[in-house]
Amino acid sequence: MGQQSNHWVIALVVYTFLKLADADLCTVSTTDVVNADDEFSFGTIFKLKVEGISANSIFHADTYFSGLSRKMRVNLMADALNIHVYHDYKNHETSTYNFPEDKPRTCKVDPNMRGGNGYYIVPHDIKEGDQPKVTDILRLSGSSGFGDDIKLHKSKDPVVFRTLSCTKYTSCQKIFDENGDEMVVEVSHLVSNTQFTKAEDGTVPIQITLNGEYVSGSKKSQAVSYTYNLYHYKKYFDHENIEYPLGVVCEDKKRLSDFPSLPTYMSFGQEIHYPDQTTKIETIETVFDKDLNFVEEKYFDEKGKIRMRRLDDFNTGLSYRLPDNDYSSCEVSKITDAPQLNDFVRGDDDTIEMVTPEQFFHSGGIQFYFNGIRHFDYIETEEWSGKDKKTGKIYSWFFTSNVEFSLNTYAKGAKDPSGENYRIPYKRMIWDDEKSNPTSTYFYKVDFTKPELTSNYYSCFKGNPKPVFIEVTGLIENQLVKDQKIVERRFTKTLVDALQISRLRIAHLQIDFIDDLGFVSFNLCGLPKVEGNRIKGRKKRKEPTQQAVMAMLKNKLKNESIMFNVGNKDILIESGGKIIENPYMTSFKLVVGEGSQGYSTGALAGLGVGMTLLGLLVGGAIGFWLFFKRG
Repeated sequence: MGQQSNHWVIALVVYTFLKLADADLCTVSTTDVVNADDEFSFGTIFKLKVEGISANSIFHADTYFSGLSRKMRVNLMADALNIHVYHDYKNHETSTYNFPEDKPRTCKVDPNMRGGNGYYIVPHDIKEGDQPKVTDILRLSGSSGFGDDIKLHKSKDPVVFRTLSCTKYTSCQKIFDENGDEMVVEVSHLVSNTQFTKAEDGTVPIQITLNGEYVSGSKKSQAVSYTYNLYHYKKYFDHENIEYPLGVVCEDKKRLSDFPSLPTYMSFGQEIHYPDQTTKIETIETVFDKDLNFVEEKYFDEKGKIRMRRLDDFNTGLSYRLPDNDYSSCEVSKITDAPQLNDFVRGDDDTIEMVTPEQFFHSGGIQFYFNGIRHFDYIETEEWSGKDKKTGKIYSWFFTSNVEFSLNTYAKGAKDPSGENYRIPYKRMIWDDEKSNPTSTYFYKVDFTKPELTSNYYSCFKGNPKPVFIEVTGLIENQLVKDQKIVERRFTKTLVDALQISRLRIAHLQIDFIDDLGFVSFNLCGLPKVEGNRIKGRKKRKEPTQQAVMAMLKNKLKNESIMFNVGNKDILIESGGKIIENPYMTSFKLVVGEGSQGYSTGALAGLGVGMTLLGLLVGGAIGFWLFFKRG
């Protein structure tokens, strides 16, 4: 024999239904009453399988209960029916999901938490906020229905059931059926403490029978006969077995909190898995920037090579595309004439507008409901699901939860307006309708900070770019070690706002130093090649020429109407600047990989202009030297 273990087993429970008027016939002895908490050691969770048999039907059920989570799930299957019943004791509601074959899925909410479908092992009277126990679920403890607790009578004589030595427990209870009708029930439990050679996860035969009669409303007494064969009783299971099903939205269900707020800036990578393609995965890297009004995406082929770079600029209404990531060629069109992205909405006056973060991530105008905890690759997430009533599509979002470490370093510490951390999206699933398979998107490299503004779209503009050099008072080199990219971004935004030009015309902005003097240098691109869409809320205007921009810039700097305010907790710069006219410059052939020492060959080779740190020497190749003429 193997190792012995004491194991409580519910071997037989007999329920005798009596007429409500015949409650006096419930003659359970009031002596030898025991307390279920002292009598049994069921733990805090259980799962079991059930075969239910009545005179007219047979059903099967999988039952899961967790006292710690205060949830219970029952899957009822009979003929073509596939019903999932979820009892949420924390919110005191029952959600019933119907999964018929080849038909739309439906759900409804019952705030009374009634068992329904003749399934007795579901208490209807757990008070809101209470934490139910296993003995409550099995009707061995809890409210009797008569205004007091169940009085459990323990029989002195053992009962043998299927060779198991059992103890009999009886009680008298008042319950409701699925229609809310009251019934008085004489209950008998047979519980075994037999020693088994197998552990508790072995197959254990359990049976529950119900025999008797009840009165439904004004109808006459009706005979009742149910047999429940229970098996595979275990004290553990995967937590997700009690969570709501994926992609099913029950609009009457109580919500725990609002859908997580989204930042106005986010960069991230996406791996998209389509239901009709088992091997192909589409990879996209995206920058969504509502502050500077643009969306940029890079599309990769199966070998990881960029096959398309695209930027939609909602300052000008133009879409710029670089096929095969070729910086020397560019396709320019109105945003509405480009292949459609989910990045704009049309106005009533032939205008367009960049979407909000919520609209971009398919959460705007949709009521989302919290659906519980999910685990993917050992990462805990919280699921939020909602249905777009206009399109019929169902969206499920999964945000990381309780993550102490993250590969998304730049997303962890970002705060929303209320001071809470922004939630990191891990996965999204989209169902086109309630019968389809979902499209799944996995997110990676999520970044809520605002990094450097790269711009390699100079071939999208007319003519050659013009180099511009501005001396900025108060720019201190040792202050920029940590946040130089953020400062460069703020310089760009200051110039774009002051000059009212497209951000893409400020190309390759860079900060340089000579001794204690700080300089901002950039290339000013020419005019766009085509006219863009009208943007809602903005007056229609034409982009100024390079000559007009330079004249405007000189005038504003001279009158100190441009102030470079790029302060944060470490850096405080609020200063004007002045144009450095005609700097002397010599250049030599430079051979260096992209990204070396903070600059790129794209910033040099294509433009013939040097804007690098002074005195730079890379791998024996001579860099560009800038010499500023002093008066």
